[in-house]
Amino acid sequence: MKNAITFIEILSKDSKKLVDFYQNVFGWEIYPLQGSMEYRLMNPKADNGVMGAIGDPYAGEDWTCFYVAVDNIDETIEKVKSNGGLVKVPKFTTDTGFTQAIVADAHGHVIGLQQAK
Repeated sequence: MKNAITFIEILSKDSKKLVDFYQNVFGWEIYPLQGSMEYRLMNPKADNGVMGAIGDPYAGEDWTCFYVAVDNIDETIEKVKSNGGLVKVPKFTTDTGFTQAIVADAHGHVIGLQQAK
């Protein structure tokens, strides 16, 4: 699905407290840690809900971010820059094979870009 929101991410220096918050307020299922990072997958358990994660910041700052599936991450990064946005985390490939980058819109809101394998 081109340009669909595929994932959300909530990062905080005290992410363990956020786990309790989202479980208690919304009833979201939060899965145990799967690796060495303080990063837990979360399931909103809604018919059309988007999966996400709660974790410690890996780029040094707290943020709430949604990821958008794009066909060509390099072209999208150029569009972001030419429309007043900036690159916060340059393009990289995850260990699961996704190519990603973190950008900000013209007002500083964080957006994840994700290109499938």
